[in-house]
Amino acid sequence: MTRVEYLLLALLTLPSALAPLHAQNLKEVIGPDCLIGVALNQRQSDGLDSAATAVVRQHFNAAVAENCMKAEGLQPEEGQFDFRRADNFLRYCEDNGLVPIGHCLVWHSQAPRWFFKGADGGPVGRDELIQRIQKHIAAVVGRYRGRVRGWDVVNEAVEDN
Repeated sequence: MTRVEYLLLALLTLPSALAPLHAQNLKEVIGPDCLIGVALNQRQSDGLDSAATAVVRQHFNAAVAENCMKAEGLQPEEGQFDFRRADNFLRYCEDNGLVPIGHCLVWHSQAPRWFFKGADGGPVGRDELIQRIQKHIAAVVGRYRGRVRGWDVVNEAVEDN
C-alpha cells in the first residue's frame, strides 16, 4: 500500500477506533494540547451553513481559510487590499472558539495576475518580485498580528515533476 492509501484507511477507520472512548467529540479525544483543524470555504465562514457550523463547533478547535486569505482575493490590484472576506473568516473563528491559521501568503496559483508580471507585460524581475512578496506579507500579517496563530507562508513550493 502507498502512504496515501494508508492515510485514507486510517481516516476511514478513525470513527470506529474512537467509539470506545465515549467522547462527545474529536477535540475532546485529542485533548487541549493539540489543535484539530478544519478548512472552511467562504460560505461556511460567512456563517451561511448552519449544519457545517454545528459540526465545526462540536469537533474542531482550529480552522484554516480555504481561499479568502490568498493573494488573489486580498490584493486584486497592486497596493489595493480587500480584507472583507478574510475579516469575516477571523470573526467566524473568534465567534466559534477556533484558533485561526492563515493560508496562504505566497502561491503560484490564485495569485493576482499583476503579481508575477513586469511593467512590460513579461515576467517580473527577481528584485521587484521579492519586494512585492515582502509588501504583501507585511500588509497581511501586520493586519492580523495577534489574531492568527500561524501562517502557511509558501504553498506548494516544489512541483510534482
